[in-house]
Amino acid sequence: MSKRFNEIIIRNVYKPDPKIPLQKPFALRNNVSLRKNKKEAASCLTEMSLLLACWKKSSYNDADCLKEMSAFQKCFNESEKEKRAFAAAAREGKIEAGRTTSEQLNRLMKKFPQRNR
Repeated sequence: MSKRFNEIIIRNVYKPDPKIPLQKPFALRNNVSLRKNKKEAASCLTEMSLLLACWKKSSYNDADCLKEMSAFQKCFNESEKEKRAFAAAAREGKIEAGRTTSEQLNRLMKKFPQRNR
């Protein structure tokens, strides 16, 4: 038998049961499991690589790489400021679009609980 013939037989003989009995209706729980937030990609990676390349080129002399050092320092300070702002918003319960913690979701789901069926 050819491969094509086997495919035709399997397709025509195997018919899944269209009705699957459900034991419970679909419903959301009123809480989510507590998980730590995934670490984001390293911030300021390009600035750090530019600084390291400059140091290598200038035999690790800081005076020659002041521009790269200041760019890296500025980027680092901005990313730390963003992290602190997100942590403060998470403690206060404010929800940003796309960035929520499990504690924030649990608080929100307590405000709008699902009916038990």
